Amino acid sequence: MFDEMPYRNVSSFNIVISGYMGVKEGVLDEEFWGFVKDMLFEGWKFHAFTVSTLLSLCGEVKKNWCYGKELHCYIMRSGLEDDFVVSSDVHLECCLIDMYSKSFRVELGWRVFYRLKHRNVFAWTATINGYVLNGDFDEALVHFRDMQVEGVEPNKVSLISILPACCSFDRLKGRKQIHAFSTRRGLNHEVSLCNALIDMYSKLGSLSCARRVF
Repeated sequence: MFDEMPYRNVSSFNIVISGYMGVKEGVLDEEFWGFVKDMLFEGWKFHAFTVSTLLSLCGEVKKNWCYGKELHCYIMRSGLEDDFVVSSDVHLECCLIDMYSKSFRVELGWRVFYRLKHRNVFAWTATINGYVLNGDFDEALVHFRDMQVEGVEPNKVSLISILPACCSFDRLKGRKQIHAFSTRRGLNHEVSLCNALIDMYSKLGSLSCARRVF
């Protein structure tokens, strides 16, 4: 049906791209990447929705990171990056950070984060989560601390992201501080956060603490 359309626009391509995510379970292949390039060959430009959707596909499989790198180059050439670096809307940059982190290239994600003029809680959380995903727990905890030093208050997702970095006996103080922080902010009734806390305490053998959270 798409090929038979007498006139196509950016929205037409975006609908197909969104549909592909469900059908192919988020796995990019050469055939689909060729479809994406056809969009450019026909003279259409990607906008933020197109790029963010494609970036979410690039991070799901390690070998797809080269597609994400191509998209990052496009963002820079088209000026999209300049718009978002100075804007308070960091959704596209968070998608880049997430893509690089899932591709085990967290240092490239950090470069994207470092260039941001406005680092809100979403940008900080994406970066912290990237370090956790790559097993660099010390760096994750450093960024978690720096976020608060800069006056950005962690939200529920930030706390859930940092908890895996506290799952060792030498970080007892850190996990207790995070638990206390969530209580002071009234987040201790959030089911997803409570589940993460229970999981953390259980892995450490602190079943009494886990039961109190429950």
